[in-house]
Amino acid sequence: MKVLGIGDNVVDKYVHLRMMYPGGNALNFSVFAKKAGVDAAFIGVFGDDNEAQHVEHILRELEIDISRCRYHSGENGCARVTLEDGDRVFLGSNEGGVTRLHPLKLSEDDKAYVGGFDLIHTGLYSHTGHLLPELETLGIPLSFDFSDDFVDEQVERYIAYADFAFFSCSHMTDEETQNYIRSNRKKRGANSGSHTRRR
Repeated sequence: MKVLGIGDNVVDKYVHLRMMYPGGNALNFSVFAKKAGVDAAFIGVFGDDNEAQHVEHILRELEIDISRCRYHSGENGCARVTLEDGDRVFLGSNEGGVTRLHPLKLSEDDKAYVGGFDLIHTGLYSHTGHLLPELETLGIPLSFDFSDDFVDEQVERYIAYADFAFFSCSHMTDEETQNYIRSNRKKRGANSGSHTRRR
């Protein structure tokens, strides 16, 4: 199996530790897949700062294919984070940096490359919503992470493209979560899968 993460790469800067760690939903998907023994690649946008170099270095160490990534002058995605009672608390971010400022565009060569994968993953913070119609034409299953601060307008816009939709629903009761998932599953169609993440 070959899987592809498309979208966000960031560094989480833990201010109380004065350390930073690579992250981002799409990038994490590729990293976790690789660590699980799956052939994984990543397509995203890198800046030209130390943060970008750090993320790129880690991905090369892990032997994750980043040959289709883009590079732009500017800040890589980053967020400032601390811990309170063992939970992450986000203090602010540059909202994706160059990933937001220079959204990915797929060339025909890119589409041919993406066509070689068995599963694509992206998400709400990936700045890839404009790519979903193109990705759907490739006929590859797509998973989409709506995270925990999704709004109905975003779900309406993107759910039809997701074969696997992920929601973080800690702000809902179990009953509310099940009702929400069922109502949105119908919008995708009877053949789609839906998974609920509780945290």
